[in-house]
Amino acid sequence: MNILLKEQSLQKIVNNFVILVIVCFCFIMGCGKTKDAPRTNERSPITETNPEIYTKPPNEAAATLMNQAIPLIDDERLDDAEWMLEEAIKIDPHNAEIFYWLAYLKYKAGDNARAANLLDKADALAADEEMRLKINSLRELLEASQGN
Repeated sequence: MNILLKEQSLQKIVNNFVILVIVCFCFIMGCGKTKDAPRTNERSPITETNPEIYTKPPNEAAATLMNQAIPLIDDERLDDAEWMLEEAIKIDPHNAEIFYWLAYLKYKAGDNARAANLLDKADALAADEEMRLKINSLRELLEASQGN
């Protein structure tokens, strides 16, 4: 039993470290950018010496944040999950699944109006039928909870 608790504690530490690394990466990538900065074809010294640092596309970082947030919703850590999903939307504002999970979070928090708005955004961005089915299922839950 004691070993199981240590393993769970270690897993939480590792998860929190991964989240911290992702957030730092997102922060660093967003800092120092200006709208009028000229684009050059030159590679920075950082990418010349270590090109794999910047090979992760932004949508993969957003998906990682989203996947880290989903268990937090189940654990009722809604504030932490909301922050992560909001950050994921900043990285990838065209990802329907992120909007879906944020809508689900708002539904669990009892904010049905905000959940409905987020579902509308998710529906507008949904590219496949499977995502639309998930959206419609949550929409039905919202409507049922409003009917009570």
